[in-house]
Amino acid sequence: MKLIKIVVVMVLFGACGEKRNPDRCCVDEADCAAIGLPNGSTCRPGELCRGNECVEQTCSMSAECDSAAPYCENERCAENCTNDSSCPVTSPAQPYCVSGGCVQCRDTSDCGDLVCRDGRCGNCAADGECASGLCLISAGLCAATTDVAFVSATGSPTSNCTSSAPCTLLRALSIDPPRKTIRLQAGTYQNASTITIEGMRVVVGEDMGNTRITNLGTGPVFVVGTGADIAMERLEIFGATNGGMLGVGVQCTSGKLRLTQVRLANHASDGVASSCELSIGQSTLTGNGSFGARVSGDGTVKYLIERSTVSNNTAGGVKATGGGTIRNVFVLQTAGTGLDLEGSGVVSTRPTVDFVSIGSGGGMAVRCTNDFSGGSIPVTNVVVQGFADNPQIGVNRVCTFSTCVQPPGSPAVPGCTASQALVFLSSDNLHLNPSFDNPAINGASGGTGLLDFDGEQRPKGAAADIGADEVM
Repeated sequence: MKLIKIVVVMVLFGACGEKRNPDRCCVDEADCAAIGLPNGSTCRPGELCRGNECVEQTCSMSAECDSAAPYCENERCAENCTNDSSCPVTSPAQPYCVSGGCVQCRDTSDCGDLVCRDGRCGNCAADGECASGLCLISAGLCAATTDVAFVSATGSPTSNCTSSAPCTLLRALSIDPPRKTIRLQAGTYQNASTITIEGMRVVVGEDMGNTRITNLGTGPVFVVGTGADIAMERLEIFGATNGGMLGVGVQCTSGKLRLTQVRLANHASDGVASSCELSIGQSTLTGNGSFGARVSGDGTVKYLIERSTVSNNTAGGVKATGGGTIRNVFVLQTAGTGLDLEGSGVVSTRPTVDFVSIGSGGGMAVRCTNDFSGGSIPVTNVVVQGFADNPQIGVNRVCTFSTCVQPPGSPAVPGCTASQALVFLSSDNLHLNPSFDNPAINGASGGTGLLDFDGEQRPKGAAADIGADEVM
């Protein structure tokens, strides 16, 4: 009889693909109390509790194992892998065994146009992470070595645009077959006329302090071709002459334009004028004869200006019409209006302003024109400081300010709270001073998951901070 019982038990456990272990275990408080074990008496990784005894978990593939012992090694679930064959190759793909664990990548060569960090493929952040030596910051991707045209301010108009024999900018844009990425060495590029960029291109300098481009003739420095998809990074674009659209730094009327770490400076008219799909990030728009940016959007084509400084522009900071977003931006020292906003029709064709600090201007902080009865443009989580006029014009032609603070003494902004405790590190940049009981700190609504002007995660305290700056 005893022999029969042993055989039956062995058959039962064998049928489940498990091997008996003498260790005792229990699965919950009642089960533990019933057999006199402390609550929480569980099995080691790679074992299961069956009939109050620990049994090894057998497997034919890692997918059959649980998270405590996720790797199938020699038909047993184990905590550590020993070779690539134990690693999953389907989602999430982690096909390589490194130091006892399965990872997505061993080095950057396993990641295509991404980079390998801590066993995972992700976006690049610096040139040195990429095999090509060039990280496209706006996309977070490494440029393909074979798809880069190298350019120098003293380059050849006939060379093949290689790193050892760089060419002129015009040659790089016309070389056949086209290369997507145009890499500019440091220097000042003085073109004789406006450059129209067609197709899908990324124009990348070394940084916006020492890679500078201008137009010595009349007209914009750059015009985005019809339907083109253009990104510009780490450049200064300066000095377009004559007024109106002729004096614009970059003009885009269709297609897409992305400006990342670009300085648009000292143009006769606007720094950038766009009615195309536009994003501006980590950029500086300063010293322009009209607006830093003149942008328009609708329910489909939109603009986004974020984590940028707009300063010292004559007519105003940003002229924004229709659907789009301005957030985490400093608008400073503007002779005219800080933000000139115009909306019409449905909500999708109104500008949205969020987490913006507006300071030291000669006209209105915010001017709103809404071409619909009873509507308004939302302006949220803003700091307003030192403007000469209030932000409203006309009946039913208003912004709705919410979560807004301003120092006392300047024209009252409806919806803003005046506070003597609103203190900045500097009147020039309006970063919040954390040494005071500052009402802007932890005073914002929303913002979770956003990055502030400095690239810091919001929120850092109980709530996000009002304005472009999240205090460290």
